Amino acid sequence: VLMDMTLPLLDGVSAIAHLKQDPETQRIRTIAVGEPRALRGVAATLPADGVLCKPFDPDTLVALVMVESRHLGAVPW
Repeated sequence: VLMDMTLPLLDGVSAIAHLKQDPETQRIRTIAVGEPRALRGVAATLPADGVLCKPFDPDTLVALVMVESRHLGAVPW
C-alpha cells in the first residue's frame, strides 16, 4: 500500500499503525509517501516498511514496489 502521509481524514502515520495493529492486515507491506520535511519528523517512529519522498522518480517507485513484492515471495512482473 502506498500511503500518503497527508490524508484528509486520518493522517498516514495513524492509518499505517492501524493496519499494522490488526492481525488481519498487519502483514500488508506499506510505503509512506510524503514531503521530505513531513517524513523527517516521523521517520524514526513510522511503522511503514518503506519511505518515498515527493516528488519521486517513477523508477524509484517501481524499485520500491519490487523490493516489497519480494518480501511477499512474489514479483509483480
